[in-house]
Amino acid sequence: MRHGESTSNERNIFAGVLDVDLTSFGRLQASRAGVDLKKKGTKFDAVYVSHMRRARQTCEIALAESQALKSPDIPVQIDHRISEKSFGIFAGRNLNLLRLALGYEGFEEMLHSHNEAPPAGEKIAQVYARAARFYEDKVVPHLKRGETVLVVCHQYVLEPLALYSILVRSRIP
Repeated sequence: MRHGESTSNERNIFAGVLDVDLTSFGRLQASRAGVDLKKKGTKFDAVYVSHMRRARQTCEIALAESQALKSPDIPVQIDHRISEKSFGIFAGRNLNLLRLALGYEGFEEMLHSHNEAPPAGEKIAQVYARAARFYEDKVVPHLKRGETVLVVCHQYVLEPLALYSILVRSRIP
């Protein structure tokens, strides 16, 4: 699950590793995610969340709304490996102005290429590597036991997690 709208989303700036809160709309999104979980009857054996406030707030609101833990004593575990990509010196900067300054292709290359990164930021390959380590270390053992896991994190981490989910599930009987 991706966190709800954050104050940086609302202002159209890169948050990355900046620790920002959810907006009112983001809190509503988290609450609606909880309602959806409750309607589906989903129950979780384990919950992992990024250390960042926007993810923790989303997780807390969604779980309170859904009552989706199989047991009330299941801890919500924080893992730094599922924090958002570091955008380096782009953190706190306006997305549209950066896109204009770098040009569309340069902007996209800087953000999405496995070989490029914003100055002092992370390459996508680095995000994929830490997401893969997290998935193998934390999620796979639960899946092997037939358990259900909730992960609450960020946009650039969800893509590799979804990819590893598909790859790993094909290996688990």
